[in-house]
Amino acid sequence: MSRTKSIYNETLASKYNNKDILSKSVDKILDDQWNFYEKDIFINCNFSGNKIPDQGWKIHVSCTLKNALDILNIVTETLKKEKVNFKYVKNTELLNIMYKKNFSRVGAGKFITIYPNNEEQFIELLEILYFKLKDFEGPYVLSDRRYKDCAVLYYRYGGFKEIIRYDDEGKKEYLILDSDNEYIIDNRLAYYSPPKGQDEIISYKASNEQESPNDYVFKKALKFSNLGGVYLAEDINGENVIIKEARPYINYFPNGIMGTDRLKSEYNLLSFFSKHTNVPKALDFYKQWEHYFLVEEFIDGKTLYNFYMDETPILDVDFNGKKWNEYLIKICDIFIQITDILECIHDYVYIYGAIQMHDLKMSGSEYVLDEDTWKHAYEDCKQYFEDGEMLGWFVAHPGVPLIPDASTVKLHKKSFPKKNTVFIMKDP
Repeated sequence: MSRTKSIYNETLASKYNNKDILSKSVDKILDDQWNFYEKDIFINCNFSGNKIPDQGWKIHVSCTLKNALDILNIVTETLKKEKVNFKYVKNTELLNIMYKKNFSRVGAGKFITIYPNNEEQFIELLEILYFKLKDFEGPYVLSDRRYKDCAVLYYRYGGFKEIIRYDDEGKKEYLILDSDNEYIIDNRLAYYSPPKGQDEIISYKASNEQESPNDYVFKKALKFSNLGGVYLAEDINGENVIIKEARPYINYFPNGIMGTDRLKSEYNLLSFFSKHTNVPKALDFYKQWEHYFLVEEFIDGKTLYNFYMDETPILDVDFNGKKWNEYLIKICDIFIQITDILECIHDYVYIYGAIQMHDLKMSGSEYVLDEDTWKHAYEDCKQYFEDGEMLGWFVAHPGVPLIPDASTVKLHKKSFPKKNTVFIMKDP
């Protein structure tokens, strides 16, 4: 058994490079016939003597934070028996980051990548893994096609080995050979797109079509993230609306809250506050296929940034005192409106301030909330927020990863056992 490490830039992989239950479990399963190679956020596991093709049908396995270890153990045992090369996300910290809203849509969900030696083995492995993984849940791998009805099993055709060129702007392009033996770009898109001339070899296809409901016509996408899109649409009456999308198991938190839950919470909050103040009205919330959608009022206006760029007299060649006064009047009016909205929200929401916990201590790498800490916190709370109730805490700790570990989550649940409590970490 050998282990080498590639040279790569200072990335997420170098910041979160520790070994945890994932890599330790794989090390226990695989014997000295396997070689390990670390690259970026993955650990590659290659069976000695395997000569995989340059390209072909690859298999991706997704997971949730809760079932990752179980899935990894099942897949590793299977691939050990079949002597098939694979790679996996090296630790749970990186896996958690992979499922965040701002991670690449194309890469999200690719917990394990499998490189079959040929098409026959590819088809056999899909069937073997299907029966072992069909009851697991995980996010959809957008670049792939789902195998049957297994929520964690996906496949696509692409490169196994890196064949790279650079375009005129210095951007890296990955290449594969087409049916005419000519190099083409191995497009890694946020939808299934096999290369030209590559025939589909799987007859069964799970449906992943997402037709919009009859009540809405999607006009254009305004923004995309790993969680989903934001769309300009038209309702049944021809009125413009905004539709926000959330897909399951993305923006996933250790307490089980997902982006879909947060979208539902946003719908509930907008439904409540739109009755009391000037916020966009929540119009609808629905599920289409496996994704969830929030429909809200379309407000035709400018962002504060665009307002500043359009209205500020500082950029005007004819700048004068009169224009400056007119601009200040507009700014003051905007901020009075914002203040009115915030005041209304504060009247109905119980999170409305913060106090500093002066005596927060550490025991090794763990935070400690002892009696003295609570005593000072309650005294400050009573002094500054007489009718308030503490519902969470905030930690700004330089050099500490912005992912709460198990001990911190346990401490939070013990200290703030009620529902809808808050814990925030920040690297100052």
